[in-house]
Amino acid sequence: METMLRRLHGRISGCFARAEPRERALQYLLGLAGGSGVDAAGRRNVASYSREARADGAQRLLTTAQWDDADARRKLREVVRSSVGAAGCLYVVEATFPKKGNAPAGVEHQYRPENGRAQNCQCALFLLHVTPDVRLFMLDLGLYLPPAWITDRDRRARGRIPDGLTYRSKSAIARDLVLSAMDNGFRPDRVYLSLHCRDNPGVLEALQQRQIPHLAGLNLDELGRVARIDAAVPAMRDDARRSGDTAQRGREALPRGPVTVRFPPANSRDGRGASPYYQARAGYPMFTNDVVRSIAERRYVERRWKDIRSEIRMDRYEVRSWRGWYRHMTFAMTVQLANELTSAGPADGELGA
Repeated sequence: METMLRRLHGRISGCFARAEPRERALQYLLGLAGGSGVDAAGRRNVASYSREARADGAQRLLTTAQWDDADARRKLREVVRSSVGAAGCLYVVEATFPKKGNAPAGVEHQYRPENGRAQNCQCALFLLHVTPDVRLFMLDLGLYLPPAWITDRDRRARGRIPDGLTYRSKSAIARDLVLSAMDNGFRPDRVYLSLHCRDNPGVLEALQQRQIPHLAGLNLDELGRVARIDAAVPAMRDDARRSGDTAQRGREALPRGPVTVRFPPANSRDGRGASPYYQARAGYPMFTNDVVRSIAERRYVERRWKDIRSEIRMDRYEVRSWRGWYRHMTFAMTVQLANELTSAGPADGELGA
């Protein structure tokens, strides 16, 4: 694990303007991975020098040090694509981070899908690449800023929100994450969506307009709005690679167009806040088993995502600024990639070109 982490650090080392933050970044990565001898007991920020009693150095790395975290994430995506390929699925998941007080950027009393309650928290969206053998790799991320953090000058200043940054809904962030990944060479067989927002149908419309197969959890109100979208945008084109499945299986396919199922049943207690409906769209005939299999895979990815958050200590940070949040999550993304490549990566742990 440490060897792979050092290799990935070498890949992103060019993003740092000076040697000191470059070296400190390696120590931060080792701290997140649990490989630097840091005693995490009683410490919120575990990613600091083991020889430092205070986390001032880590704070400078996340806030004022000169380095390009967006370019680092781009280079990590290149490693994913070259190491495991661009085939598979994309999964957009919403995650929240409970916080005390109102200083951290984006903090507001808002819904937490993890426990089904409203709490004071930050909310973000993460894009995962799911390989054909169901391995997960973080590709991208976006911090959701509620409208008050965009319009209130004091809040913008406190959170160091970049000038020119305008409001984006969760649906818009999800759409941009998926389309950006596709622009960077990823070609998903389907897109899984796990969002909890009022404008959920907006990202579904964008995916349908671009003929991207997808599976999304919806509530009853969203189903009605999605039905209106279905009537206004073109139907999915036939996928010639899959169009022969109906004849080969000798079974009756579900009706063409969006397929909506109630799963789990109404009396199920599986998961607090779980969506009672799922809508699937594809460019080929689908069977009930196809939809149920996709839902099962989506749920497996959700469970694996919870494990990943714990493994890479994603929640262990003490930053308040917009930039600081993105930088910490970039390091968490690096640790997750190193962990996945080490456990089931290319032969001899080699990175893709």
